[in-house]
Amino acid sequence: MDNLRFPGMVPLMSAFSQLVDVVFPKNELSITQLAEHLDCMNHQERLSWMKEQNLVDQMRLWDLAAGCGATLDHLVPKEFPLGMEVVHEGKNTLPVISAFEKRFVRDIDKPSIIHGSNEGVTRFAIGPGYFVAEYDETRAEVGINYYRVPPASTALPSGWPVIKTNEEGLQKYVFSSMVDYLRKLSNHVSIGRAYKANKQTPNYFILVRRE
Repeated sequence: MDNLRFPGMVPLMSAFSQLVDVVFPKNELSITQLAEHLDCMNHQERLSWMKEQNLVDQMRLWDLAAGCGATLDHLVPKEFPLGMEVVHEGKNTLPVISAFEKRFVRDIDKPSIIHGSNEGVTRFAIGPGYFVAEYDETRAEVGINYYRVPPASTALPSGWPVIKTNEEGLQKYVFSSMVDYLRKLSNHVSIGRAYKANKQTPNYFILVRRE
């Protein structure tokens, strides 16, 4: 949801969060305890856990993970071969079609650069949502930057869609002027929040990296 079009949404979500905290007591699990819990799971168990996390849960996970910014190595571990596709399965807080994937790959010529795109049932309509993942030193978090896309000459994994900017077609209404920031929950799991035009939105998502 674009924060520019709904300027009152973020304050409304803040008030909603305070109300929820009164009605639904928080789980007092610490970020360290949560990480240990998730690290003990296998991939399918982590996916099952992710699917159970609703909007309120994801809001709380985002706050819980403050100071635990994800790194580029969390997205694509260095031990993975250059050019290898690394898939993170996700769930967002949209009311419909909440399942999706973010796919990452290290640049073969410049390993410090990670490219990526989005995959899901809506890709045929809104496009692949290409991005470049960058580490934001100021925030100490990875930012999935939709302002940037891989150069047309980039060697991408087989089967990836044609590279498009996020200023064309319907995808401009979804990905334009957006950066998703990521915080680490465990070795395989992260929590993200979308920012539009440098302003936070009430849109969150969880990512679980495949083994």
